[in-house]
Amino acid sequence: MRVFSFCFLTLACFSAWAQSTYQAQSWHSQNPEKFYQSPPSENKVLAALTAINDCREANKDRQGYCELVINSGEKLTPAATLKRSTDKKHPLFLWRYKSVTATVYVAGSIHVLKEGFYPLPKQYVQAYNESDVLVLEVNMEAIKPEALQATMMNYGALKSGTLRTSMPADLYEHLEQVAPVYGIQLEQLQPFKPAVVGQQLQLMAMYSIGYEPEFGLESYFMGLDVDKPVLELESVEDQLDLLFNTDRATQNALLQETLMQLPRLPDDTDAIIRTWIQGDDKGLEALIRDSIGSSALARNFMKKLLDDRNEKMASKISGYLETNKSYFVIVGAAHLAGKNSVVSILKDRGQIGERFSSEDVAIN
Repeated sequence: MRVFSFCFLTLACFSAWAQSTYQAQSWHSQNPEKFYQSPPSENKVLAALTAINDCREANKDRQGYCELVINSGEKLTPAATLKRSTDKKHPLFLWRYKSVTATVYVAGSIHVLKEGFYPLPKQYVQAYNESDVLVLEVNMEAIKPEALQATMMNYGALKSGTLRTSMPADLYEHLEQVAPVYGIQLEQLQPFKPAVVGQQLQLMAMYSIGYEPEFGLESYFMGLDVDKPVLELESVEDQLDLLFNTDRATQNALLQETLMQLPRLPDDTDAIIRTWIQGDDKGLEALIRDSIGSSALARNFMKKLLDDRNEKMASKISGYLETNKSYFVIVGAAHLAGKNSVVSILKDRGQIGERFSSEDVAIN
């Protein structure tokens, strides 16, 4: 599932009234002894972006990358450290399915990453190069910005009432305490549903620890070859309907879980990234399932978010195998882990994929 932003990631989204107590530091991979520190900032996101942008401006003609390493006193794990979490042979989140006439590569993505995680294992790029068609969950670039904004407004706006009146008073009070930390102005979001605020909060929180959608696998592969045809497994309307048209009680339950999990976001993100790098299906499934919390409403939403969509994704992939082309399909890694995953569903249907390993010299 892609993360949608109603603020479109501009500084205008950031709160102008939050207390100026936040500072962040970044460094360049070729000179980690030199730090670029933001001035005291109004929120964690502004501090993070200032520190990163200062580093990038100072090193724009230099090889390597800039990375956020500290935000408001909290140390963040460098991408290089996470990449070194396994030195042994391990599976990748990459499978190949073949029929008499077609080949489908299925890759598990992290939608929001750091530049330091590149280059990817060579097998991913090899699989992409061997494919005729790129397939994403949703092809956001096929939609004109004004049309996308109108569609998002249609799904995300409240039909009546306000954000404040759409949730219990104690939940709104909790949100009021946390939102300014991540630069979110609740007064500007009063016309929108709780799910919109939850999505925005998650995205801004990821920015605050140095993760950016610009470095997700989808963005990376979309930038490699503008001439390769792009298909999508779902429509943007499908995803927006799931995110923003669920019942109000479920939206509030999910927002409550998000607020409760934010203090441990850096550690939780590190754990998810490690399982992805190591190809640890069971570990990733457990982390994803646990992240939704204990609420019955939230767990029912997780079923819709993963299990139900996995069935549809598997059917699309089966359809590609009936053609005479080759495809490189990118889906969130969570869709490829566990007993109800796309991989398991395809196996139950008699379609066994070949999984690639970190030690495979080539995919052929």
